[in-house]
Amino acid sequence: MRPKSFVFVVCSPHPRAGVTTTATLLTEYFAWRGLTAEGFDTDPYESAFANRFPNQVQVTDISTIQGQISLFDKLLVFDDKPRVVDVWNRSFQKFFTILQETGFAEEARRLSIEIVLIYCADELPASLVTAKQISMLWPDLTMIAAANEGAADFSANISQFLASFPTRTSLHIRELDPQVSRSINKDSFSYAEFLKSPPFDMSIIVRSALRKWLVHVFMQFQRLEQQQIINTTEYL
Repeated sequence: MRPKSFVFVVCSPHPRAGVTTTATLLTEYFAWRGLTAEGFDTDPYESAFANRFPNQVQVTDISTIQGQISLFDKLLVFDDKPRVVDVWNRSFQKFFTILQETGFAEEARRLSIEIVLIYCADELPASLVTAKQISMLWPDLTMIAAANEGAADFSANISQFLASFPTRTSLHIRELDPQVSRSINKDSFSYAEFLKSPPFDMSIIVRSALRKWLVHVFMQFQRLEQQQIINTTEYL
């Protein structure tokens, strides 16, 4: 069997769609699995993803040539380290323009690097239109539609909403109870460490609710990861 190296691109054309939250949870998921993901934050101003993981995530301004080199060259490294890219909504168009102009997806495939696009969707019409455009431009690119109820409002049934996107798999991140969210310090709190060893001074109610929410998210990541490994395994 020929192994694959994975790059997870978390993105949305719109703000407040849950991109950084999803990238954070995915990075924590890998930590829970005992892996240290290498991350990239394309927001050079607030850099919330990089601030959360200062030793793992690099800020890259892809409006500059130096930033583009710093990001895309490192994504083409084949190894067993997962890579997570947080694509800021203002970097969204630039990111996909670079993919198209450089033939990045084709080069990644040649190097046995699998790109997994986690597309954080919302109910604005442009969200679905843009997803379909990406699917048409890169039909072989793995795209996962994600709905983050803590970031975007959804009036429709989540399953039906996600089924409208041109993807075979989806991700549903439920809204975390506001009281539970306020009980943790988001800047320093590690979800992975919480699952391994919950703090004794945390309310048992908060602990139970947070564990239930995290397990729901992490089990979805685990299924998606396993499915990607199955889908991309090549037999010599």
